[in-house]
Amino acid sequence: MQKIILIPIFLLICATTCQVQAQTNDEINIEPYTKVLKKRIYLITGMNFNKQTITLNDYNSRFNYDLNDYQKNLYNPAYFLGFRWETKHVNNHKFSFTAMLSKIATGNNYKDVNKLSPFINNYSKFLAEDQFLMLNLSAYYKQLIPINDTSKYRLYFIIGPTINTRLSDQSADNQINNNYNKYYISGDGGIEFNNQSFYTLFVHYKYALNSFTKAPLITNLNSVELGTMIKLSDIF
Repeated sequence: MQKIILIPIFLLICATTCQVQAQTNDEINIEPYTKVLKKRIYLITGMNFNKQTITLNDYNSRFNYDLNDYQKNLYNPAYFLGFRWETKHVNNHKFSFTAMLSKIATGNNYKDVNKLSPFINNYSKFLAEDQFLMLNLSAYYKQLIPINDTSKYRLYFIIGPTINTRLSDQSADNQINNNYNKYYISGDGGIEFNNQSFYTLFVHYKYALNSFTKAPLITNLNSVELGTMIKLSDIF
């Protein structure tokens, strides 16, 4: 009778031991991949400075805007947050892929304006947006710039394209003629300083390669980004 009772207890112990061993093996198998991901993925954040240059051409609408209130030929600050995936060095070549959410605040520079003397000196039938929420997807080629001691510090030149997608809605006035495109493409270039132990600092310039607005309007949204990157493995 005692032997009959001990048999199921023995089987239960064996099954539990096998399950624990299987879980341990899974953890051992998954752990190296988790470490690699944390070392290759970076948290990226910083400030951006943005300006739109607007050419009206023959655009016409039923609205009139006094540009004394809206003409701001300057770069306005905002911010961004995202993630970057870094590849290994292959024959001294390196690539990275970035996904960011950007809050955009722009200064708007109207290149050509309408005049109605002596009543209004500068007015426009188009009012450019000055606030956007954007999704930025970038692919960069990174070239190491030789310096004295690359074991501690590395300096890179980066270049590549970015697809910038507008997530926010247009203003009510622009929705009438659907003036803004959903996305525009920019060519990016910049310098990145990597401290091997702690962080990466960078400055990027994003030059618009196509208009953010539809013809006949031509609007180029250019940006300067100042930011930093930290490995996930240094945070978690």
